[in-house]
Amino acid sequence: MKYGLGALVILMACLELGHGGHLYAQDVDLLDGPVISFIDIRGNKRIESENILAKMGIKIGEVFSATLIQKEIRTIYGMGYFEDVQLETEPTADGLSLVVVVKENPFVTNIYYDGHENIKTDKLKGEVAVRTNTFLDQNQVEESVKALRTLYRGDGYYDATVIPVIQSTGEDKSTLTFYIKEGPLARVKHVDFVGNQKISSDDLREAVATQKYKFFTSWLSGSGTYKKDEMSNDIERIKDMYANKGFLNAKVGMPDVVLSDDKEWFHITFPVSEGEEYQVGELEFTGNEEFTDEELKATLEAKSGDVFQRKVMREEVERITDLYGSKGYVFADAKPLVVPDDDTHKADVTFSVTEGDLVSIRRINIAGNDKTRDKVIRREVRVNEGEVIETSAIKRSFQRLQNLNFFETVELVPEPLDDGEVDLNIRVKEKATGSFSIGGGFSSLDRLTAIFDIVEGNFMGKGQLLRLNAQLGERRTYANVSFREPYFLDTEISTQVDLFHQAFDVFTYQEARTGGGFSVTKPFGEYLYGGLNVAFERISITDLLTCSEAFNIECTEQEELEFLPPFITEQQGTQTTSSIGGNVSRDTRDYHLDPTTGSKQTASLELASHFFGGNNDFVKVLGTTVHYTSIWFDHVFSVRGVIGVSEPYGRDNDIPLTERLFVGSINGFPQVRGFGYGKAGPIVPGTDEVIGADKAMGFTFEYIVPIVKDAQINAAFFLDLGRGFEEGEAMDPLNLRQGAGLELRWISPFGPLRVAYGFKVDKRANETPGLLEFSIGSLF
Repeated sequence: MKYGLGALVILMACLELGHGGHLYAQDVDLLDGPVISFIDIRGNKRIESENILAKMGIKIGEVFSATLIQKEIRTIYGMGYFEDVQLETEPTADGLSLVVVVKENPFVTNIYYDGHENIKTDKLKGEVAVRTNTFLDQNQVEESVKALRTLYRGDGYYDATVIPVIQSTGEDKSTLTFYIKEGPLARVKHVDFVGNQKISSDDLREAVATQKYKFFTSWLSGSGTYKKDEMSNDIERIKDMYANKGFLNAKVGMPDVVLSDDKEWFHITFPVSEGEEYQVGELEFTGNEEFTDEELKATLEAKSGDVFQRKVMREEVERITDLYGSKGYVFADAKPLVVPDDDTHKADVTFSVTEGDLVSIRRINIAGNDKTRDKVIRREVRVNEGEVIETSAIKRSFQRLQNLNFFETVELVPEPLDDGEVDLNIRVKEKATGSFSIGGGFSSLDRLTAIFDIVEGNFMGKGQLLRLNAQLGERRTYANVSFREPYFLDTEISTQVDLFHQAFDVFTYQEARTGGGFSVTKPFGEYLYGGLNVAFERISITDLLTCSEAFNIECTEQEELEFLPPFITEQQGTQTTSSIGGNVSRDTRDYHLDPTTGSKQTASLELASHFFGGNNDFVKVLGTTVHYTSIWFDHVFSVRGVIGVSEPYGRDNDIPLTERLFVGSINGFPQVRGFGYGKAGPIVPGTDEVIGADKAMGFTFEYIVPIVKDAQINAAFFLDLGRGFEEGEAMDPLNLRQGAGLELRWISPFGPLRVAYGFKVDKRANETPGLLEFSIGSLF
């Protein structure tokens, strides 16, 4: 007798035993049934009979019943190894023999994925419960289909379908293929807000991670897709923005998410209830002993009566802990307790201070530096073993290690020990500091170029810089070899040697320079540096532009003689410059390649004289200052000022053409984008040919916005003011050329890449409206 899965009736059990008649399941349960005397497992090939028997609840000697049989079928089937389970009965002298007949699921030999393009196979495998070389479990197949659909929905493919196909390969083996039709990517078309009055929807959109899909940037940043799990985070971001504007009781509900009929676009709306604006009430402290209330209050920026801002309160905590950290209490903590008064709409804040113990450094441990030597890292650390630890010194150490540009990540973690000591654990992850490239580039100054570049920024792990580079361009060709030792003989003195050759088409003449230099730099404190340098170069000026070439006409001999200024024609030929110089700089920028705060000032003086072995006599003074201020949403405002003067002295001579100042373009000194190289300064009368200036002044104002923060792609809205002044002309800050526009920047693995369009604010007759410029480094 057989009982299949789902059978509800046991037929003729008693008849098989010779009792006669027909007895149904309900009758069996009411009477004393036959006793099970033997259990036999049949049909299993890979699953041991003992494993099946262990799962079964029925045992030999128990009374046979329909309810028990149904339960056993479900139990065996639930093991996931069988596609069919049958129970048969055979009479025996002692009662009833129970025979379990199973048909095993096919063995999965391979799992395939077909039709997927936007999600990698490895990511799909991570969602699938079925494994190769196991029995095929239909429940796991269904779970895997659901998991794959969820995965696609999480990546924005809400119309994705997944169809599992099982194909037999013979001998109880099969393959499983998930056929996937991804469908269109569902993007966010609108992000809206309702109920907001005090904060605009545009400002709220800046706060949330869910963004409208943008064709030009979303493919880089991965934004513009709907992610359900991000909604709760966005709600907290909106609340945080309101709390930073004084709205402590603002409420934000779950967004209304509407998917278009074609399943390609989402419309997301956040409901907002703003509440009332709160001001800062009383500011108090508890738990402080090292510092008085007045001393702590003096460090705070928030004042009673100010609009309450949660962000400011977080910053106040940092200011308090920094104050304690400056005295060696690095584990000090301050927790703000905010008590809002709904009647006065003021919020009193009490900072609960936990001072902790005074802490000193027992040992500095360094890990992760497989190439970089320990001393290269230690010399950048601004704390020593045995000293009281200071948080400001730890932060500065972090900045210095980051600015080495040797590491992907830098961590400085104090590990508490007994008796008021810590071990300072420095963990770094090194990145490639050497590169070799042969390729090409393009810039508005050099035009098309072929480039050869070998750079090792951490030579032999000693922190030394070695660079060999050459460029062959339409306008400029150069070769350069540089070597810098940042800590000469393990002192704080930095030395650098440079050798170079350069040929440059300045439009008005051809210039060739060959020479070298040696410089020494020493720090004076943490941010101030001073240096000396000597240089020697041989200069050749040839191929002066003629009147006939400039105007494409036949000029008279007198016109040819008067075409170029004497200070250019008199320098045709070969000359030498031998100079000494000095420079001083102060640099407090947080990150040198992409600063957000801090400033840098530099001033240099170069003196060239025939007493040093050359035949040029001049003095050149250059000065630059730039300031960066972080505003909001990682936006940065910067102001730059530049001034330069190059003057001859002694004998009746002129400034060497190579030392003149060419104002204009990305590459000019100073830069005035929207103008060609040198064209914001003196030009040959009646032409567009540049001749350089002996004095220059410029200012730059930039508003910098991150486009793709992780990729370090920024946009800068700029206003450039600058001009080169002729000999005898006074520098006038109210008489500068003006360029404005937009620049895109990428801190790429090959160096900073820049694309800028500037238009002339003060366009003159016969001038072009603006200029698109490129400054691109070496490419593989």
